[in-house]
Amino acid sequence: MTAGGSWAIPWQCALVLVYLVTLVGLLLYGSNAYVMVIAHRRYRRAMREVPPLPDPLPYVTVQLPLFNERYVAARLVRAVAALDYPADRLEIQVLDDSTD
Repeated sequence: MTAGGSWAIPWQCALVLVYLVTLVGLLLYGSNAYVMVIAHRRYRRAMREVPPLPDPLPYVTVQLPLFNERYVAARLVRAVAALDYPADRLEIQVLDDSTD
């Protein structure tokens, strides 16, 4: 009889099988990163030109949800008002649900 008993060989085979399945799974998962890098490089080369902006630009609504943001509200509104977008096509909505 072996040192581990008669059950040691099947148990070791099962453990090696689980190890190999896990190893193959990690190999496939890791190789996905290489596939994504190659696809990104191909796509990036194909997309060199930036399409022109539509004329006229679409209407845009920026919603600012606030909840008890006393110290942030003024700075947030100033930042959104400074957006580089035509004023006649930009709508800013401040959604204030504060309790203070």
